[in-house]
Amino acid sequence: AFPNSHVVMKGMAISQGCHSSLHMAALHSNDMEPARQKRKNTIVRSSSLPISSFSQTPFHVKARNFASSALSKIRNVDEVTMWRVAAATFVFSIVMFRPFLDASLVQVWNYLQTSPALLARCFRHDHWEWMLAVSAFFVWIHGFWAADRLVVQAGKEGRVHPWRKYRLQDRFEAQKFQREQARKAKRGELVDMNFQPNLVTNPSEWNWKAWIFELPLYVVPLFLWDYFIPRRAAKIATWSAPTAFQVCRDV
Repeated sequence: AFPNSHVVMKGMAISQGCHSSLHMAALHSNDMEPARQKRKNTIVRSSSLPISSFSQTPFHVKARNFASSALSKIRNVDEVTMWRVAAATFVFSIVMFRPFLDASLVQVWNYLQTSPALLARCFRHDHWEWMLAVSAFFVWIHGFWAADRLVVQAGKEGRVHPWRKYRLQDRFEAQKFQREQARKAKRGELVDMNFQPNLVTNPSEWNWKAWIFELPLYVVPLFLWDYFIPRRAAKIATWSAPTAFQVCRDV
């Protein structure tokens, strides 16, 4: 017997085990090769297809999505920007349609100069300008007065009228309240700066004194001047029809 025979036997066993493991790994690798090749071929074939074949969005879907996105952006635009866009559109339309507007103004001017209709005769009358001014002020002053009463009535009923955001009086009261809250906070008092009270100022009463004193004081001298020194009809007879740009400039 050899003294190190057990060591030699152990080494041979380890060598045989490694050989078996390598043989099994090779067999496993050979078995997986067809699967890998198949997966590789699938990837190559898939990547060779055009992207449009996977997802083609119909045109009506694209149009609907575009319209929805545009409307969403329009709704999110603040009110000041909307009014600026409206003013720019108005000016641009005057520039674009200026020839048509100028021709229409010529027709209107000839009608006002020669027609026997009531509106044309009023236009040629000496009282036209101040009567138009008084009538316009009457409509706008009482229109705003009625709107104020609607806003206040809604506030008393616990509702917020849509026109309330346009009332300068309420904005002033809200700003005054915020300034008072800031002063309290500087004095060390505990205040809630995010608190928004329901501040609605009362509308002013109807100024009836203006209509029985100020209006006659303004109208009577003009009436007497126009009555004794008529001049408007002869003056405007020498004028030519205004253009669209001239009307905008005068306004």
